[in-house]
Amino acid sequence: MLPLLLVPAARAENVGQCFHVREMVKTEEIRYLVDAVSQCAHEYEAVYVLVDFLDRAGKRLDEGVWAIYWCRPGRREIHEFAIPAGALGFERVVLTRITADAREALMMKKTPIPSQSDPERVKDPGAPKPRR
Repeated sequence: MLPLLLVPAARAENVGQCFHVREMVKTEEIRYLVDAVSQCAHEYEAVYVLVDFLDRAGKRLDEGVWAIYWCRPGRREIHEFAIPAGALGFERVVLTRITADAREALMMKKTPIPSQSDPERVKDPGAPKPRR
């Protein structure tokens, strides 16, 4: 009976307090390097890190999410990620949240995805023309 009581306590760990992002630095115009370590007591299937990309003046350009899969206690993670298209020209990457909940990470998007075309310029082509 005792093991059943310990299982909920194990999952009550706050991954945002035990998974530490040591550094996130711009390496190229479209890439950034991440150095992180898990000091969590448990293994997680995935840990999601939500970030904002800022320009030189500190204005938010875009946001992103990166994940570490099979996150184990004491494991150090060093990875390089590409930026989203809206973050071109970024100078800094800033941590906004850490979670183990995929739904929470992917639903937290604050900015609508900008359209690649101007709706005023895209016209309906009408019915297809018959082939000759």
